Amino acid sequence: MVLDNPALFEVVGIAVGGSSPDLVVAQARQLGLAPGRVAVADEQAAYTVGRELGGAVIAGPDAAERLGVGEKRLREINPRLVYCSISGFGKSGPYSARPAYDTVAQAASAYLRLLTPPANPRVIGPAIADAVTGHYAALGIVAALLERMKTGKGRRVDISMLEAMTHFNLDSFTHYFSVGEVMGPLSRPVVSQSYTFECADGKWVAIHMSSPPKFWLALLAALGREDLA
Repeated sequence: MVLDNPALFEVVGIAVGGSSPDLVVAQARQLGLAPGRVAVADEQAAYTVGRELGGAVIAGPDAAERLGVGEKRLREINPRLVYCSISGFGKSGPYSARPAYDTVAQAASAYLRLLTPPANPRVIGPAIADAVTGHYAALGIVAALLERMKTGKGRRVDISMLEAMTHFNLDSFTHYFSVGEVMGPLSRPVVSQSYTFECADGKWVAIHMSSPPKFWLALLAALGREDLA
């Protein structure tokens, strides 16, 4: 059902999971997505999406290969294929077969440490690992498409959530390997002089002064408190 039209697989995106096949179909139609850009999580969903839209790509470890729509099979049909695979921990290594979720990727990359309130530890903030991984995947696909314009050949793009979040959390690793400092949720004020304050009227203000003295002096001038210089 998914191999009848090779043109469907010019670009493959791996994205959709946890939704009913009917909802995926409806959303894809609303967004005007080509069938080859719709990814689903299992065989039953693939059948529904493939039947309704004409094509589907399966998300999950080795799921696409089991259903005969893996990269190798699709590349035989279309050598210009740009195939993007997103995993939790990469395609090799001891954790390669493990699933991953947003909180898992944040924790494994040490990013979650920067967001966890010391006095009341809990997971807060948006599902940033999901979003960041998608952005890295999109950049990889764009790069592969630009390469294809010159070479005429496709490319496999592998992105892992751990890899994406580790790069996104570059400051933590830079500080650790350069000066042995393990950054936490209260490290940034020391590094960049960044603060948030609640004002008397209940509103909040965020201040980022970085390190140069000119920012501190400018703040004092704006407040009319040059005497604190």
